[in-house]
Amino acid sequence: MQPKSAFRRAHAARLATLAIAAAALAACSSGGGTSAPPAPQDPAGGAPVPRSISVSPAATTLAAGFTERLTAIATYSDGSKRDVTAAAAWESSAPATAAVTAGEVTGVAPGAATVGARWSGLRGAAEVTVTSAVLQSIVVTPPFPSLPLGADLQLAATGLFSDGSARDVTAEAAWESAAPATAAVPSPGLVHPLAPGDAAVSATLDGVSGATTVSVTAATLEALDLYPGAATLARGTSTAFTVVATYSDGTSADLTAQAAWAASGPEVTLSAPGPEGVVATGAAEGTATITAAFGGLTSSGAVTVTAAELTGLAVSPAALDLPVGLSGALSATGTFSDGSTQDLTAQVAWVSSDAAVAAASNAPGSEGLVSALSAGDATVSATLFGRTASAAVTVRAAVLQAIAVTPGTASVPAGYQVRFRATGTYSDGSTHDLTGSAVWISADPAIATVVATGTGAGTATGVAPGTTRITAGLGGVTGEATLTVGSARLVSVAVTPSPFDVGVGGTAQLTATGTFSDGSTLDVTRQSVWSSSAKSIATVSRGGVVTGLRAGSVTIQANRAGRKGRADGTVR
Repeated sequence: MQPKSAFRRAHAARLATLAIAAAALAACSSGGGTSAPPAPQDPAGGAPVPRSISVSPAATTLAAGFTERLTAIATYSDGSKRDVTAAAAWESSAPATAAVTAGEVTGVAPGAATVGARWSGLRGAAEVTVTSAVLQSIVVTPPFPSLPLGADLQLAATGLFSDGSARDVTAEAAWESAAPATAAVPSPGLVHPLAPGDAAVSATLDGVSGATTVSVTAATLEALDLYPGAATLARGTSTAFTVVATYSDGTSADLTAQAAWAASGPEVTLSAPGPEGVVATGAAEGTATITAAFGGLTSSGAVTVTAAELTGLAVSPAALDLPVGLSGALSATGTFSDGSTQDLTAQVAWVSSDAAVAAASNAPGSEGLVSALSAGDATVSATLFGRTASAAVTVRAAVLQAIAVTPGTASVPAGYQVRFRATGTYSDGSTHDLTGSAVWISADPAIATVVATGTGAGTATGVAPGTTRITAGLGGVTGEATLTVGSARLVSVAVTPSPFDVGVGGTAQLTATGTFSDGSTLDVTRQSVWSSSAKSIATVSRGGVVTGLRAGSVTIQANRAGRKGRADGTVR
């Protein structure tokens, strides 16, 4: 069996050979963005018709020999959407540079290519840049996780390249457990615990490896918490649920993908677990109970489906001003006939008036993300149930000159997290948040790791006592901060404010603060497991946001590593 790196080179060579034969066919591909032909209109009394196709990500950079999965989403005249990745005909303007099959792009040789998806007479496209960058290191996260028996854990492998870029290589890497009797790795990055003990789990690609040590424990399951604890939906709309387990040793685990999910009635339909969780969609008026079960325990929440109709749609912010190469997020909020509001960002169809300037994503997990591709102006619209709202997008050709990382210095106990943010200063004097766009790197992953890209980018986790540099880079420009990791132990958790008041239908943000053995404090709001003593009175989110449902008294608890804090509240 040939080494994986040799296979990659041979595979790339074969693609290049095939590319020469395919080049003539690809020459008919048009360039740029995800613009579609003029939108067809609904026939009188007819079904909704496809209006456009968006390909996500709209622009991507990858090293030769590596792959990226693109997604093609068709939007319809009524605002509905359909994933047509598998059904679309894919093409590359330069297959000798970037070859594509069923949405999977492979870098063949350095250069640029436009990769398009055609379906039902429509076309969407993405810009692909292939570099000669070399994989230099792999970081496996989370670092040194503790895993109870029965709870699988998905690890991620991030590859760091010679040009300062980073990409998720979880699916491409070869995974191995050094102690398969303790923890097996049945699929890329998925750890299945078998017996108490420690197992080093590694990811290897092109001769480069990264690893973490997984500690399998005999901790017992103590509680399951469903998020959100309850929901009210207009018929035809949806929301995502997740479930978190708490164990006897104070650890917690997201079991959304492993739990058995059920709805008590036809009022609600449930999706399979996805990037955002299990999506519940209101199918008929009434109330159904959503239940997640695991290890003999259950957690439930009521979902009420109403007949309210969408009367208004708003996009926020109303305007985006972005430099080329940066992305900005839009959100959509619906107002209904009963006066309620709902976040519809993931449900609306996002369409750009000029996707060569600003492309809008409809891909799961990145809905509403606008990518600035070239200087100019565009309007990005959101449509659902015949209602449309829009935002103006201006893209400027400003050049990034400096990056500032905040906080400039930080300290955190081992096992805890701190979020860094990056702000870029551009040649036109403007500043922009680069936290989600920059590539984050820890100078010493043995002391602290950092989420390199994507969701949670810039979040550093202390691994062992010491000091390291945390760097954010974009387009050859970098900024850095210093992180010191200590050995202090968590002593207590306090939840504030306590007591608190919240109105029916209103919300209140609670904060969990941990106090450590060295006297230091840390905000652990998003590192705690939250629960409500009476979910029919008030629910609490994974971020500590309390929502009042009906008048009464409630106690909200935050649990971090077995240390618990509480706040008493009244819903009025």
